[in-house]
Amino acid sequence: DLENYTLVDNVYIKTITLQRKGNVIIFYYELKEAANVTVHHYIKGTTTKVAEDDILTGKVTEGFKAYAHQDLDIYKLADGEPSFVEGTFALEEQKVIFYYEPVMGKLTVKYVDENGKNLTDEIVSEDQIKKAYKTSAKSFENYELVKVIGNEEGYYDVNDTEVVYVYRFIDKDIPVSTANSIVIEYQ
Repeated sequence: DLENYTLVDNVYIKTITLQRKGNVIIFYYELKEAANVTVHHYIKGTTTKVAEDDILTGKVTEGFKAYAHQDLDIYKLADGEPSFVEGTFALEEQKVIFYYEPVMGKLTVKYVDENGKNLTDEIVSEDQIKKAYKTSAKSFENYELVKVIGNEEGYYDVNDTEVVYVYRFIDKDIPVSTANSIVIEYQ
């Protein structure tokens, strides 16, 4: 079966003279060029590219190995996806698709008093790494903000990020001067 082969044209022999006996004619064939294998890299469940397509070339019946990208900054291979696919080049074009999902980061924002007691429920959010976040202080009756631990603005990261707003209790019955000293009034 020569369907996957092409006759190699020998430019040096155009005509030959045959003898009555003992003639040997040799024809040389080579494997045909295969159709391309296109390797796509998509966000899971979409046709949105996370990387440019890879084009694999070869000869018909030769094997190929298509690899998923492992070096994508904000995407990772989706759960259950193989890291490579093996196949055989053919006369028909083939496609290999690898699916990826975003690498997620976690942000926790806490509002606590100076003793570490929560003044409200912490806020936890997740988003794709390298996406911006912005947090802000809240107002609590009888409390003033004294410090912020962590970056109020930044970017989601592969490492969990925590921002803690620390508040001090203010007793409204005790006047406080601008220098934060206690003033005691006698009557």
